[in-house]
Amino acid sequence: MDIEVKVAKDEIEKKKKEIIAKIKSDKTFIVPGFRKGRVPDYVIEKKLGEGLKEQIVSEFASQSLEKVAEERKITPVTRPTISYWNFIEENELRFGIEMEIIPTLKDLRYDDIEIDEVFTPSIDEYKRKVREKLLSEFSDYIETEGPVKIKDIVNVEVDNSSHSFFVEIGSGLMPVIWDKILQGKKKGEEFEAEVEYPADFDYDDLKSKKLKQKIKIISIKTLKVPEITKDIIEELGYKSLEEFNEAVEKEAQELLDKEKRRETEEKIIDSLIKINKFSLPPSLLNIGNGKFEDEEAKKKFTESMERILKKDIILTRIAEKEGFIRNNKEGKQEIDNEKLFDFLKERVRIKGGVIVHPNSN
Repeated sequence: MDIEVKVAKDEIEKKKKEIIAKIKSDKTFIVPGFRKGRVPDYVIEKKLGEGLKEQIVSEFASQSLEKVAEERKITPVTRPTISYWNFIEENELRFGIEMEIIPTLKDLRYDDIEIDEVFTPSIDEYKRKVREKLLSEFSDYIETEGPVKIKDIVNVEVDNSSHSFFVEIGSGLMPVIWDKILQGKKKGEEFEAEVEYPADFDYDDLKSKKLKQKIKIISIKTLKVPEITKDIIEELGYKSLEEFNEAVEKEAQELLDKEKRRETEEKIIDSLIKINKFSLPPSLLNIGNGKFEDEEAKKKFTESMERILKKDIILTRIAEKEGFIRNNKEGKQEIDNEKLFDFLKERVRIKGGVIVHPNSN
């Protein structure tokens, strides 16, 4: 963003006198032949020379930025710099200011949000997850021949025993490619595959690497969940199987609703980004780029950062405009996300013509 500022002669003179008065009151300012605080203005002006003009420009620039930021509701993301300045025959001051700002999105659109229908697994899948969680203290891992499935812990060996490590399927601790290539495999199987390693991997020579490697399944451990018995139900604090099932049903429904809301909100965000096209200041996207050697990893990071930043900017602008900003317990302002997304859902159209209602399941 470029700002041009013009300052009239009387304002220049007023600012000059303010600066000189401040210098006079400074006990450390000494000019030989004059008593402290008694140095004539013209002497101070002559002594400071161009430095006085630079200070005048600097103070007017600071004032101008505050005024522009308040009037235009802008937020700088880089330190403002004075691109040029000049005094026109001492009658007028002109200077320019350059800076990167967070986009203001004057033509912000959010009345025509269109998303794909949200599909989530059946409640039976969530019931299974809840039961597994409740019974986890009674469960244990046992050795199996396979095939590998979700939640199994697989000991793999790569490149003829150069490295050996464990992969927990579906845990998210390893790139998703490991879940794909290991599921369905059996103990003792050997194969080649393109794999990726996380930046915080245990072996330094494999961190953030993408390689084609020979892989061998050394062992597979699967989670053995016990059958529900009267003793287990009582130990968990339930009076009957019926009470246990009711608790499972309730928590499963809460998880299902939460997941559907999350998926819907993510689709709304993607639609808002799509219909509100704008560029981000380069300095924002450069954050953290220096730590990546691999161009593909750098590209993924940049794309992820771009989505996060655009999401935050768009949602903040809508919340400001529609009054969904609140003070938290610490007295700091934040977005009331629940009210904001309920408001946005009233403006969502599922592809095919169905309107999403905030309280729909």
